[in-house]
Amino acid sequence: MIEDKVKIIGVNILYYRKMKRWTQEELARNAGISKSYLSQIERGSFEKQDGCASFSTMCRIADTLGIPVEKLISDK
Repeated sequence: MIEDKVKIIGVNILYYRKMKRWTQEELARNAGISKSYLSQIERGSFEKQDGCASFSTMCRIADTLGIPVEKLISDK
């Protein structure tokens, strides 16, 4: 289900953010998104009108973390 995939993306972002020892605020600022939006993404929340983060947002987050975007969607 799509909800499971969104949760995987959130967990992966959290993992790579913690590996960098960054706060949500640091990652959000560097990726050009709000801290509250990043928090929603990491929780796998469907509160946003479109249901999940856009691909361009995921690309910005991945670029900021210095990883390929594929690592954000991997369930391994």
